[in-house]
Amino acid sequence: EGVTPHFDFFGGEPLLRWDEVIVPCVQYIRNVYKKPCELGITTNCLLLDEDKLRFLSENNVGMLVSMDGARETHDLNRPFAGGGGSFDAVVEKAQLILKHYPNISVRMTLTPETAGRLHEDVQFLQSVGFKQVECVPNVFVTWPDDVMAQLHTQLRQLSDDYLEHYPAKGFHEF
Repeated sequence: EGVTPHFDFFGGEPLLRWDEVIVPCVQYIRNVYKKPCELGITTNCLLLDEDKLRFLSENNVGMLVSMDGARETHDLNRPFAGGGGSFDAVVEKAQLILKHYPNISVRMTLTPETAGRLHEDVQFLQSVGFKQVECVPNVFVTWPDDVMAQLHTQLRQLSDDYLEHYPAKGFHEF
């Protein structure tokens, strides 16, 4: 009692079954269950369109977008099943999503192969319009010492940028 349940639709599978999974679940929770309940979706955005975004927004379904940074990083981490990068399609969808969710967070996966571009990738995601970037390292792989040194340099650059953009006296303005 006193705990608000949270359901998150994760991965492409729920969106592949939009009419059979997402719509009835959301409608049941919002129109029948009617108790406090948080709903969310984590998506690479490829299957979203204007109507789906409107439905999600109107039903107070939170969203987290998966995008890993600039073209080289994103295409390395998230190629289409048949090959080729998904970068262009995701950037196009991101603009549509930001229209409905202007303060949405973006989740980027950091790998040893992309750690040396972290600063550039975060800057790119911010240039697209994302105000919050959640960086999640892949913990299922080995991170060699030289890559950790690169990551340390990248994190230092990000923290320097942050302190320059948001000096201590300006934190309340964030």
